[in-house]
Amino acid sequence: MTKLGERLRLFLNKWGQAPRLAGIALSLSRSTGTDRYVVSGLAGLGALLSGFLANTFAKSVRQAGQQLNLY
Repeated sequence: MTKLGERLRLFLNKWGQAPRLAGIALSLSRSTGTDRYVVSGLAGLGALLSGFLANTFAKSVRQAGQQLNLY
C-alpha cells in the first residue's frame, strides 16, 4: 500500500468513528429508555458502516497497487 493510501485509510478510520461518538453522546443526553436504545443502535450501525467503508477502501487501494505492478 502506498503512503498516500495508508494516510487516507487512517484518515477514514478516524473520521469513521465520528457517528459512533456522536451517537454515544446523544444517547447519554436522552432521558427516556426507548430513545437511548434507538440512538445507540444507530450509532452501532454508523460504526459498522464506517468500518465497512474503510475496509472497502483499503481493498481497492491494494488491488490498484497490484494492477499497477503488472505494468
